[in-house]
Amino acid sequence: MQEQLRQRSDPLFTSGAVRTPEGHLAFVYKAAAEIGELGDNTRALRAAITADDLLRDALAGSPAAEATVLGHTRWASVGIISEPNAHPLDSLEEGRANPYAAAALNGDVDNHGELVEAHSLCIPPAVTTDAKVIPTLVARRRAEAADTARRSNRSPATAARSTRVLSPSSPISAAAL
Repeated sequence: MQEQLRQRSDPLFTSGAVRTPEGHLAFVYKAAAEIGELGDNTRALRAAITADDLLRDALAGSPAAEATVLGHTRWASVGIISEPNAHPLDSLEEGRANPYAAAALNGDVDNHGELVEAHSLCIPPAVTTDAKVIPTLVARRRAEAADTARRSNRSPATAARSTRVLSPSSPISAAAL
């Protein structure tokens, strides 16, 4: 299994990639067909999930195995249409080790360029979608909360309450982050 995980470690988070954040497995399935018919992406995703032996083995490996699914069949509205830009996106940054986060966005982050610059986000050049800033900034906030907890001998949960994190109703802007 370790060899399969190594082979599927894709920094651009394309379809078939697997992450191992915080002792868990995160599988990604994406379809980024520019031309097709309604339902093609959903059929492609279902086929990829059904055919994934590693996912099947992971779920069958323990009676306590659980799965959380984040699904979205929308490609990037900002940036080129490609698998690295397709949703969901994760928090992986080049040269940084932050807590893991994944997100899908049904909208635009109009100030994503300013956010990348203001927070010196290390986003791979192949990822040109605005939505990448969301999991990246959430992961950074989680890292800040953990760091604050370590320095103050508080639990990460207590420290997180004092660190500003986006809520679903928060407007996404440089001021909010």
